[in-house]
Amino acid sequence: MNHGVVGDSTHAMVKRLRQDVLPQKPSLVLWETGTHEAAVGGSIESFGEAVQSGIEALRAAKSMSS
Repeated sequence: MNHGVVGDSTHAMVKRLRQDVLPQKPSLVLWETGTHEAAVGGSIESFGEAVQSGIEALRAAKSMSS
């Protein structure tokens, strides 16, 4: 499955990760992020928080499936 959306911010990706990806119980998630923020000059702090939130969601989903 490809749930990528061109031009999405990392915050939007995390929302879709939780809503669209994790309910599918994937065994592998490839998450390319940061391009939008780099292109538009987004806040590194906000980007870091979003990435951390996504990582936590992935870890929580993994521990639920184990």
